[in-house]
Amino acid sequence: MTARLLKYLLDTGWVVRHLRGQRAYTESITRLAPDGLAVSIISVAELQEGVALAKDHDRAAETLATFLTSVAILPVDEETCRVFGELSAKLHGQGNYPGDFDTLIAATARQHHLTVLTTDADDFSRFKELAIITAP
Repeated sequence: MTARLLKYLLDTGWVVRHLRGQRAYTESITRLAPDGLAVSIISVAELQEGVALAKDHDRAAETLATFLTSVAILPVDEETCRVFGELSAKLHGQGNYPGDFDTLIAATARQHHLTVLTTDADDFSRFKELAIITAP
């Protein structure tokens, strides 16, 4: 875990929009960076899939690597897994079946008391325990 203060967890979609040069997302990342930004290792995996699919693989890999140096990368550890289990079981009990990746990202945010910056309001609003921001 990083020693710096963290307030926000960037979801994959937010990062993708930033990396594609969507100004509002880049401006929000710049504005919020002093408060502490992180990404889940799950988002890193999803972003690496995008790199693998990119037409210009080398450029995409370099752009992602540069971005990742500016944020904390939070792992999935045993506590994340415990929180994941709670969140997933609660939603399944309500007949709601979220995706495992989103649930792991939500568990990471809850574990570290972070606000999720997401472009996927429908999926993340299911997690009533989370603070989310859905627009830059």
